[in-house]
Amino acid sequence: IKSVFEYIVNTVEYDENAADNQNIYSALVNHRSVCAGYSRSAQYLLKRFGIECIYVTGDVILPDGEKGAHAWNIVKCDETYYQMDVTFGDPLFLENENREDLPERMINYEYLCCTDEQIQRDHIPDERADYPVCDSDDLNYYKMNGLYYDEFDSDEILRKMKEGIAEKEEMFVCSFKNEKIYNQAKQQMIENLLPMAAQ
Repeated sequence: IKSVFEYIVNTVEYDENAADNQNIYSALVNHRSVCAGYSRSAQYLLKRFGIECIYVTGDVILPDGEKGAHAWNIVKCDETYYQMDVTFGDPLFLENENREDLPERMINYEYLCCTDEQIQRDHIPDERADYPVCDSDDLNYYKMNGLYYDEFDSDEILRKMKEGIAEKEEMFVCSFKNEKIYNQAKQQMIENLLPMAAQ
């Protein structure tokens, strides 16, 4: 599942004007598509590997607060269902939506094998469909890679930042259990930890 997610993010460019952008041809052949092409391609490739993958439709809440039609997936791994949005994994899509420059090879893993609760912060599935429940976060990318924090530990985060710099990573990304911990960490990370790590 992770390999297909990364393959699509790394080979497809988000382009609202792409030809055939509602099908897999736009993504897998022309390498330019929108959410429908990303999601249908993920579904096609995962099914070729024998992995159940559902095409999900609904709306997404954009940074300006407006809603827009969107498509993503639900995948099944070891009898458990997970939400997955390949489009939101692509930095080109994020740049278009957030108007900020991101490293070209960056992948946003926040939407890889996540829960209903996580994805429904900005995704609203179509109520007419009966989608499986996705309530497990055991495949959370950040948990599996030691970048998920139940509490703010400045020494541990500084150590991880320094490791990333030593490995020449373009950016440091981590995840927090909830918004309260994130808000507690954010200011200290920007004002103290990033300058210390950069030195």
